[in-house]
Parts: sequence; C-alpha cells; structure tokens
Amino acid sequence: MPVDLDLLKAVVWCRYKAYLKYTGEHGVITEYELLQQRLANAYREQGVQWLAQHYDPEDICWNPASLKEARMSRYRLTVNVPCVTEHGAITVPAMERTETTGGQQEFVPLFFSHANKPAKHEKLLAAVIGTAFSRWSDLPVSHVRLVFGSRFSTTRLGLSGPKGPTRLGSESATMLHDLEGMIAAPTAPKRFLNAHCGICEFRPRCHKEVTERDELSLLRALQPKEIEAWHSRGIFTVTQLAHTFRPKTMGRSSQEPKRHSQPLQAMAVRDQMIYVRKVPELPTSPVKVFLDVEGIPEREFFYLIGVVLMQDGEKIRHQFWADDESQQEAIWRDFLKLLETLGDYVVVYFGRYERDFIREMLHRYGDNGKVGEAILARLFDVHAAIRTNIFFPVYSNGLKEITSFLGQGWEGPLGSGLDSIVWRCNWEDTRDGSLKEDLLRYNYEDCMALLTVFDRISAISTPTTDGSIRFTETGDMPQNAKGTFGQSAFATPELKAITKCAYFNHQQKVFFRTDKYVRRSVLRKRRALRTLLKVNQVKECNGAPDVCKKCGSPKIRMIAKSRGRKIVRDLKVFHGGVKRWVVRYATPRYECCSCRATCFSPSYPTDGTTLGTGVARWIIHQRVALRQSFDSVRDCLYELFGYSFGQSIVVDAYMDLAHVHVITETSLLSRLRCGNMICADESKMRIKGGVSGYVWAFSGPEIVVYRFSPSRDATVLNEIVDGFTGVLVSDFYGVYDSVKCLQQKCLVHLVRDINDDLLKAPFDEELKSVATRFTALMTPIIGDIDRYGLKKRHLGKYLPAAKAYREWIAQQRFASPAAQRYRTRIGKYGDRLFTFLSHDGVPWNNNLAENAVKLIASRRKLLDGLMSEEGIKNYLIFLSIYQTLRRKGGSFLRF
Repeated sequence: MPVDLDLLKAVVWCRYKAYLKYTGEHGVITEYELLQQRLANAYREQGVQWLAQHYDPEDICWNPASLKEARMSRYRLTVNVPCVTEHGAITVPAMERTETTGGQQEFVPLFFSHANKPAKHEKLLAAVIGTAFSRWSDLPVSHVRLVFGSRFSTTRLGLSGPKGPTRLGSESATMLHDLEGMIAAPTAPKRFLNAHCGICEFRPRCHKEVTERDELSLLRALQPKEIEAWHSRGIFTVTQLAHTFRPKTMGRSSQEPKRHSQPLQAMAVRDQMIYVRKVPELPTSPVKVFLDVEGIPEREFFYLIGVVLMQDGEKIRHQFWADDESQQEAIWRDFLKLLETLGDYVVVYFGRYERDFIREMLHRYGDNGKVGEAILARLFDVHAAIRTNIFFPVYSNGLKEITSFLGQGWEGPLGSGLDSIVWRCNWEDTRDGSLKEDLLRYNYEDCMALLTVFDRISAISTPTTDGSIRFTETGDMPQNAKGTFGQSAFATPELKAITKCAYFNHQQKVFFRTDKYVRRSVLRKRRALRTLLKVNQVKECNGAPDVCKKCGSPKIRMIAKSRGRKIVRDLKVFHGGVKRWVVRYATPRYECCSCRATCFSPSYPTDGTTLGTGVARWIIHQRVALRQSFDSVRDCLYELFGYSFGQSIVVDAYMDLAHVHVITETSLLSRLRCGNMICADESKMRIKGGVSGYVWAFSGPEIVVYRFSPSRDATVLNEIVDGFTGVLVSDFYGVYDSVKCLQQKCLVHLVRDINDDLLKAPFDEELKSVATRFTALMTPIIGDIDRYGLKKRHLGKYLPAAKAYREWIAQQRFASPAAQRYRTRIGKYGDRLFTFLSHDGVPWNNNLAENAVKLIASRRKLLDGLMSEEGIKNYLIFLSIYQTLRRKGGSFLRF
C-alpha cells in the first residue's frame, strides 16, 4: 500500500494511528472530524479561488494530468498538482513557480487552513506533505506557504536554509522516514495517548487496551519522552509509577511545589484518595463569579458567556448568547454591566481559555470605565490552584474528569467541548432551538461543575469534621525507610533472620569467637565495669517503721545482727562543676510480728533504683537542654563518671522524674493564668506511626508552658485559658477567634503580609495607601513603647487614631484585590488589633510565643516521628521548665 494523504495526516497525529490505517483497520469517524473535513474542503475551494484572483488566467494551470506536465509547463500557478510515484500518491492543493535572485526556478507548495490561528499540527502537516512532495518529485522545495483564516493570511514555513534543514524540516523528515520504515517492515510502533485521541476513530480500541494494561500514557500530562524515561527505569504501568513516590517533608520544594508530580498522581489513582501537597490559598471575596465561556477556537469567535453567581448563599444564573460575530461585543458589554453591580467579587474559572477570552475582549472592545481592567486583578484559576497542590484520583486534571470523580454528571447530550463546537455549527446551519437549549444547558452544567470543584477545595482548605471529605496531606505520609535508621519491613521471616545476623551486636559475638584481640577488648571492658567505685558517703538509717507496709501491724521488732546495705550512684553539683558521688546506705532489718515480713527504716531507699536524684537531673539536662539521645547520655555517664547503666534504667529515671514534675507544670500554668496576658502559638509535630499532631506554646514574659494535641482545634486552647481574665495574644489563625476572652492580634504578622504584597505589587497605589496610613499610625506608638514601655497611660492617647484608621479603611471601595483583602481583614478583627493600647503589659506582637516555638523547631529532628504521644508529653513537661528557667536566668541542672 503506497503512502497517501490520509497516512500523512495520521502520522502527524499519531504513529500508531498511521500503522492501524496502513494495516487496513477502520473505526467510526467522529462528528467533529467530519465537521473539520467539511470545513477544510470548503475553505480550500475558497482559498484556491482567492489565490487565482492574484494571477492572470493565462498563468494558471488547472488540474494537470501528471506531475511531469505540471513541472514542464511555464505556468506560475498550478492547482491540484498530482504526485504519483512508487513511494506514494498525494495531491498538492496549489503550487507556485518563482525565480530566485540567481535566476533559478523554485517551486512553492501551498496549503490551506480555515483556522484564524493555525495550530502546530497543521503547520507540521503542511511541512510533511511539502517534504514528501520534494523528495518524490525531485523538485527544489525550500519552503511551503500556508494560507489561513477568514482574511486569507499567509505564512512561510521553511524546510531548509543556508545551514541545512530547519527544525520544522527535520521534524517532518523524521516523521516521513518513520512512515516509510513502518511500510517497509510493518511493525506496530509504541502507542501513546495524546490530545488527538478525543476525536480519533480508534479511540475506544486504544483506550480499552491501554486501560487493561494500565499503561503510563493514561496519565495525560506525561509526554512521550517522559514515558520513555520511565520505561528505561523499568516502570511500565501506572501502579508501578505510584510506588516511586517519596514524600519530602523537608526543604523548600515541599513547601512551594513548582511541578506536577506524576508519581503522586499515579498514587492517587491507585489508592482512590485525594492527596494534598500544599493547601492552596483561596480568595475571600463575598461574591464569587463562576465563569465558563463557549466558543469556536478556529474562528476566534466567542458566542456564549455563562455565569453562576454565589452571593449570600444564593446561586444566580446568567447567560449571554451571540447569534453571530456581530453580537460578540454586545454580550461582552452585558457581562461587564453585570460585574459593575457586584462590588467586591472574584471571577473563578478553570484553565486558560476564559483568561484568554477576557484579555482578547479587552483588546478588541476595551472596558466600561475601570471595570474591565479590574477583572484581570480579580481572576482566580482553579486549575492553577490544584495543578501542583491537589491530586485527585483521575488520569488528567480536566474539569470533567475531576467533577465526575466528585459525583456530578452531565445530563444533556453534550459530553465535551468538541461536541459543543459541532452542535454550534449545526445550529448556525439550521437555527434549531433545541440545539441552542442543549448548548445553554451544557454551559450551565460546566459552571456548576466548576462550583463543585471550588467547594471541594474550600472544604480541604478549611478545618472540618466532615468524614465524607477524605484526603491525605503528603507531609503526613511516612517517609521511605530506605537509607534511614530503624526497623525495616521484610517480605519473609527468612530474610529477616538473615539480616538480623548482620547487625553489629551479632557480629561482635562472631568476632569474639574468631579474633583474640576482640576477645581481649571485650573482657577488658567487662573488668572495668566490675571495678568497685569508691564510696563518698555512708548514711546510717536508724529507726523502726511505725507500721508494717504489708499488713499494717504496729508490732515491729529488730532482727539482731542483720543489716541491709545498698549502693546508690549519684552526682553532686557544686559551684565548680559536677563530680561522682557514691552513697552507701545501711540500716538494721526489722520484722513484723504478725506477718513475718521484713521491714527497713523509713529513710532507707527501698524503691529498687540504684540512681540518685543527681544522676536523674543529669539525664534530663543532657536530654532536654543539650538534645542528646539516651544512648549518648549513657556513654557520657560512663566516660565522665564511670557509671554503666542499661538503657531501660536511664529511660525509667527520665519517666519517673517526669511524673514527679507534673505538679511543677501545673504550678507554672496556674501562675501563667494569673498574669495579665498569654501569648499563644502552635507548630506541627509528628509522633510514632506517622500520625500528625501539634505542639502549642503558651508564654508570658517569664513562664512558658508547652502542650501536645493530636489536632489543631481549640480543645487545648480552651483548657489553658479556662479561668483566664487577661488578654490572649495570637496570630490570625481562625481557631483563636472562638476563645471567650479579650484578644490582641499580632501586628507583626500583618506588617509582614503587607510588606510581602507590596514587594509583589510595587505599583499598587491602593495597597500603598493602606500601608502608608498603617505605618503612620504605628510609628509613634512604637516610639512611645520603646520610651515608656507597655503602659496604657502613655498608649491610650492613640486610641482615637486607631479608631480613625479603622473607620477610614471601612469606607474605602478598593479595586485592588490585595487592598480589598486588608480592608476585609482589618474590618473583621476591629478592636482586637489595638487592644494593647488600653491594657498594661500587653505586647502588640506575638514574639514571646514565637520564641518559644523556635525551641520546638530546633528539636524537630530529635522529636519528629520518633516519640510516642506519652513520650512527647513528658518531654514537653521538662521543656516547659527548661524554657522558664532560661528566661528567669536559673540553672536547669541545679533545679
């Protein structure tokens, strides 16, 4: 079978489609493809007639019988040039004969595209046909011309130049070479799903086969080169790709993802779970305009603007229809008039099409005053918000795929944007009212689908207890154990047993039996541990107990010539340092006359421990203040003091002292509640098992109390402020708003946000006015605080200025979204921004709590994911005492 025009068209779109056509396969041609063929044929006839008007009739050759006739003739324009050789058979719509500056003849094939802006595949098809025509006819063809659009514009597509083939020429030559190689040795090429699959006649077949095999090309964002790269690594299915995802909990890339993660997308499909890499920031405007536009891209014609308004919980539908291009400006003006009535609004859309529509309309017809320009600052692209942040269990991030997963379908007969183009063209031919109604319904359903997706993102972004919204944050996922310390999972018990024999302790036993030098070292260490320690103090514990601990009998008698002895290893802290202090306790033995149980003096230590309180304090100091592990603490005790303890003894001493100091932490909290202010902040922390929680820091000028909570709700916060009558200083996190007490919001957070927005938009005059007035208000206040301190008798005079600033910003109607956000924010918090002006000792920032949280951040590697919930609660008891003593200037070791 020779190459024909259909094969060349197919190879441009998909090599696998060209193979199916070459082998005689047939499918059902879609209505959209039939429409494109009809429009292309009609435009080609119009284009040839337009082209013929620019030549003398005697210079035109119509439908030559052969390529030889067209080549030998002296006509300047030849229409429908046949090229039939042993390689293939094609017909070039038109060919011009020109002369170069050197007097040589040059042949330029012409092709036609009805689109006002020809797509890449149309240019590539013209280049492929031009390359084939040049190669098969031996004519010097250095470039082809493409006639396109309603005005019959032309563009030159170069195939070769002075330095060799152009990029377009090389790409077209490669496609032609692949096609000829496939014909010479018919072998199915690799199959990749692409954008053409939506209109391809073989789509049902390919999609079924690809789905059954779970091939990577199901993920529409993966390009063929990326798929080939995964294949080279042995990854051939979506399920296999899902297992390659590794969560990154550290580093900037995890905080500000810039690329879409295909492994995470594959994992979402595999697990049927929504994964959240970063929660996107959503607009807070009270009125939301959900926009969807229908058009015909080839004609750059927008015929339907669909809007669903969400205002005060009510949905309002608006649609603007244009019968033809002459009404396009009218529906644009009607759309702008609708926006003029809304006040503070945001336009929500999905993808680039609506954004390009707004920019194109502004370019063509301008705006109504400042409304049109304001739209560009009020746009919010849902697709951009979820592209790198939220991963739904779908193969592509199309609106219909995501909405179908969320449970919403399309009730009308139209299922895609391509169908709407076909139906619009049919309506223009027939003016059938039912077709128009179907298009209007399809547009409205698109707007409602956008609303559904936006609501789901809002539910993810806002803390909720709704169990139906299932999603997982990638930062909460356990990291891969490969390359890290800890226990590993094994597929079989035999593998676990073999691996266990390679551990260090096991190998030490092997070398103990193998190497005499290792044996000597181990024996030397054992002798050192058995060395008797010098006793520094002997304590005689005399006096019989009052009653028997076992039966409670008061009849106690001393056993003659029987004494109890016990060595307690302790540390003594003095002004110059710390020294080893060994105490030997001695006491007579006593016996209960009733139950014959042995008793000792009440001052004799009978709890079974061999550690003194000084060693326990040393363990806590090393663990909390110096951030040492329990193994490091044991090594330190042995190297410095010659004490050798098992890890369980060290951990037990730590836990016992934590239970003792629960009372100390309760006392600190009581004193904190008695103060006139509490600064609060929180930080995320993981515990064992990959479960996330939060460490809350509550701080006064000197006292700090830490608490752990499995969630970020207000449970711990309400427990801490119960009975508190002062002012709570916090950031703008919404949970703090639920607390029933006076509040001061951290103005440093507000200053940072204003500064960041000013750096992003340095020419936003409205935002500058907000910042300038706020700066003018705060500058003298900060000056008086530095001069007199936080005293209301000096700061109360600024209350009228603060009230005037709030009233001014409440009266403004900003066009700038950034300035409008601050108007809403300042209006929402009101007096809570300036509470410190009317109270003594209340700061205007939350730096006390932020400083306390920094201590948590500095210990994140020690705590994050490595401690149980009970362990981290005990650790926070000591951390509260340690931070409080630091601020008071006390010694944690001597406490």
